[in-house]
Amino acid sequence: MNTSISFLAIILLCAGCTVPPAATSPTRDDPQVREQQREVYRRKAPQKLPPAAAAKPVTGEVPEPLLERVRRALVQQLGHDRLRLHRAEAVTWPSGAMGCALPGQVYTQASVNGYHVVFEADGKYWDYRLNQRGGFRHCENPGPTKRVLQYPTQ
Repeated sequence: MNTSISFLAIILLCAGCTVPPAATSPTRDDPQVREQQREVYRRKAPQKLPPAAAAKPVTGEVPEPLLERVRRALVQQLGHDRLRLHRAEAVTWPSGAMGCALPGQVYTQASVNGYHVVFEADGKYWDYRLNQRGGFRHCENPGPTKRVLQYPTQ
């Protein structure tokens, strides 16, 4: 009986206790965090291309509307249109990271058909990775370009 009363007393005492909610930290899904990440990538100057990516130029394999969207985005970022197309080729990337994974992101491990576009401007190379649906992003630190295979465009 004494144990039951002690147990009941503990339950009643704890009933009034509340646990403070855990402090929520922003996640990468938070629009403010995403915008901060984009701003960081916009501010960084592009890196020089590694020797494998700086090889013989390949052009003409990217659909013109996609190429123009990437070009317009770079012109807007740079504030001028003095660009030289260095690479515009169709590729199959080994994963959804398209050869340029961002820290903390999760990507599909399936091959992704897309394009590799590199412009030269102001003495620097601007490396862009595209998927077939038209999504693209600037690859800040491309590293060696690894592709599963090239595929012909029709």
